[in-house]
Amino acid sequence: MGGFMVACAAARDPEVAGLVMIAAWNIGLTMTGPRETHRIDAIPAASSRLPGTTPAGLQAEAEANAAKWNYLDYAEALKTRPVLILEAHDRNLSYNKDMKAALQKAGNARVTETYMETDHSFSDHRIALQVAGLEWLQAAFPLAAK
Repeated sequence: MGGFMVACAAARDPEVAGLVMIAAWNIGLTMTGPRETHRIDAIPAASSRLPGTTPAGLQAEAEANAAKWNYLDYAEALKTRPVLILEAHDRNLSYNKDMKAALQKAGNARVTETYMETDHSFSDHRIALQVAGLEWLQAAFPLAAK
């Protein structure tokens, strides 16, 4: 849930200069609406990496906070900062494309979108993922000439 969390944290902290969302799950949007549409299959795997929670606890927290965890709502707060959206061939692809559109609609002209034909973990594209991030950093935050 790192992509969602970085968007949430950056939207709340104007000191964050830019952000990278990697195959970001829009947990707020997913947990809105009928319960049978919630991606509860993703929660057990995610909760095991988050100390102090359980699958049931994480699902309850996500459902309780769904209205404020839709990262499309953060576009206005992020419109002045460079954003890199890295996409994979996973269930989050449409959410990521929607985030790019929301940022652009809010007036963000510094959105970069990169798609890689890989899984959610970028298992076979780890070096390409690093290169994309480094190239984006160099373009978004060029070093001053000496």
